[in-house]
Amino acid sequence: MDVTVAEVIAASGLGGYYKDADEKEGRQKAENLEELISAAADYPGTEEGLCTFLEHVELDREIIRGRVSGIG
Repeated sequence: MDVTVAEVIAASGLGGYYKDADEKEGRQKAENLEELISAAADYPGTEEGLCTFLEHVELDREIIRGRVSGIG
């Protein structure tokens, strides 16, 4: 799945955009994209793998959102 995610990021131009952006913020966002690619490596490059990966990303986001808002 990491290859697919890396290809999507490359095709979208996000990696280059953030590398060319504000040094500190751009670097952080580029690092976040690299972490996303690394996380995707734990899932098979199938439709089911993609669905499972996206479900886990969403769950992580909800957990973080709950912490920020004081829930959980």
